[in-house]
Amino acid sequence: MGVPDDNVIRFPEGMRGSTAEFDRPQALIKARDRVTQGLRVAFSALLPQIEQELLARGDVATGRAQRELFYGTCGTHP
Repeated sequence: MGVPDDNVIRFPEGMRGSTAEFDRPQALIKARDRVTQGLRVAFSALLPQIEQELLARGDVATGRAQRELFYGTCGTHP
């Protein structure tokens, strides 16, 4: 049983990889930078919420070590 290939777009052999190979590293670098920036923005937005949650857990913590852990993390982010 063969694999159907009627939905495949065929390009001339000369076009394959002619300019795409030169642009690929730059495209990957740009994609990496965009993802990194998006993650940085997302984490920056979450940090205040995480800080509040840690403070709330510190308020209800029963042991001294737990309270020091939760309160000790407060204000450590830039």
